[in-house]
Amino acid sequence: MTEKNRVLRIEKQWAEVVELPMPRPAAGFLVVKQAYAPNCIEHRAYQTGFYEWHESPLHLGHEGVGTISDIGPGVSGYSEGDR
Repeated sequence: MTEKNRVLRIEKQWAEVVELPMPRPAAGFLVVKQAYAPNCIEHRAYQTGFYEWHESPLHLGHEGVGTISDIGPGVSGYSEGDR
C-alpha cells in the first residue's frame, strides 16, 4: 500500500499536518480509502422529515463511503477493492 496517513499534530499555539506511513491494520480491522463523506444531518431529517443531499465534496461528515485498501489478519468476507 502506498497511501499516506495525514495526521494533524497539535501543540500549544501551533499545528501542522504530518504525513506518516499508513500502518497495517490490526487483527480484525481493515482500512477503507474514503471517497466521499456526506454531512450528517439526520437530526434535521427527524425534526422536519426532509433529507438534504450535497453533491459537493466540500460537505464532509462521518458517514463515509470508500474502497477497502488493506485487510488485517482474521478478517474474512471482504477483499481489497470492495466498496
